[in-house]
Amino acid sequence: MILGFIVGLLFMAANLALAQTPTFQPNPHVYRITIDGCPHSPANRRQTGFRVRGQAGIVTALHGLADCPAADINAEYSDGVLRGLALVAVDLDRDMALLTSPELAAGTTIGLAAPPKDTVALDGLYAIGHPYGKTYQEPTTQITITYMMTLNRIIPGVFLTDAFAERRSPDLQIRTLFAEAHFVPGHSGAPVLNAQNQVVGMVDGGLKEGFIGKSWLIPWSDVVWQPLYDAAGRLQPTIKARWELLQQNNPELALSFLSTYPEQPTSSANLIKVSGRLVDQQTNRSVGNTEVLLVFDKAGEYRVSYSDLRGFFVFEFAPSKDRAVGTIWIEADGYEYLPQPVDLGTARSFGRILLRRLSPTPTPQPTATVILATPTPHTCVKVKSLTNADEVSLREGPTGKVINTRVSVGEEVVVLNISDDRSAYEIGYKNEGRDIRGWLLAENLEISSLCSN
Repeated sequence: MILGFIVGLLFMAANLALAQTPTFQPNPHVYRITIDGCPHSPANRRQTGFRVRGQAGIVTALHGLADCPAADINAEYSDGVLRGLALVAVDLDRDMALLTSPELAAGTTIGLAAPPKDTVALDGLYAIGHPYGKTYQEPTTQITITYMMTLNRIIPGVFLTDAFAERRSPDLQIRTLFAEAHFVPGHSGAPVLNAQNQVVGMVDGGLKEGFIGKSWLIPWSDVVWQPLYDAAGRLQPTIKARWELLQQNNPELALSFLSTYPEQPTSSANLIKVSGRLVDQQTNRSVGNTEVLLVFDKAGEYRVSYSDLRGFFVFEFAPSKDRAVGTIWIEADGYEYLPQPVDLGTARSFGRILLRRLSPTPTPQPTATVILATPTPHTCVKVKSLTNADEVSLREGPTGKVINTRVSVGEEVVVLNISDDRSAYEIGYKNEGRDIRGWLLAENLEISSLCSN
């Protein structure tokens, strides 16, 4: 997210905004990164991140958080939220960041597969991200790699600001994959995968707010990580000067990677205000502390607001013809997803917005089929997936919440305990010398003749 408007080139981080495919299943290794409390506007930012197998952390684009040393950074994914992430490693040349937390550092290094560097296939490319910072994931297909070239050959000179060139993150001399694809704000840091579901790159920027379909990806095979701090907690001397420059740099002064940065109003500007109040339709009570997005498709911008304890939210921004029409997206936990069209020529106050509660999810009933032929402790079984996923999440109990530990499909495990109704099993196995245990539904286990124990 490097802020900064320049005559027509806004680098918008990564992933295409196509209609969500009904059969698409959220990828558990892709995250919506929330960055709140940055010193430069906008203070609240949203982008995408992902995990790669064998790496203890979440990868994302550096430009969205480089100037935010004290920001609150979280990662939302299909099974929950990872809170209090910290930046631990960077590739400044390639505008990449590695985030971690105590929970991530202590867990298994699960994630998307990365191909060997000398066998990268660029066929069937698709990306997964959070367009406009929305909570749900959307896949993007029809990505065509035209050339591999240095970044300075992709950006027309008329769009290249001195501030961006001096920033050097990304560096203009790095190799990039020049892609034909339409990217929108909120996809900074989104992974691009090939037909073998291997990570080949990260979306980093695009021309003309993404609408002319010319963008570039950072090749995953080129990434060189460098720890941000030494063992004593000091900035690494080899990157100290560049890092301090990035932290002090107001993203508005540089070429923007994301058009999440609306033009900042001057003291003489007549601010436009858009407001409303979120109310529970059944109880008539306020729905507070809910994130609200205001998206301007034509301007290629979005804003983030929160409802207060009384349910009120407000957006303020400078007027622009490109902000005449937009959409308010309300994604409150426990309520139906609600998009609300905005025509600023006729209405700027929504008054009460009624949110309808979601129906409770029915408790799954035990199946009549006995999944395990010998459901006794110490039975050797194999993990399977019902959704063609590579991994399955463990739970803390037979009906408990999902924990941040996953087991690979096909893994040989041992039954430790069985729920009273035999619908769930506690399993155990070793991973990198550590004893791992947790609960899985019976449907995710099967007797295996290949078990070695």
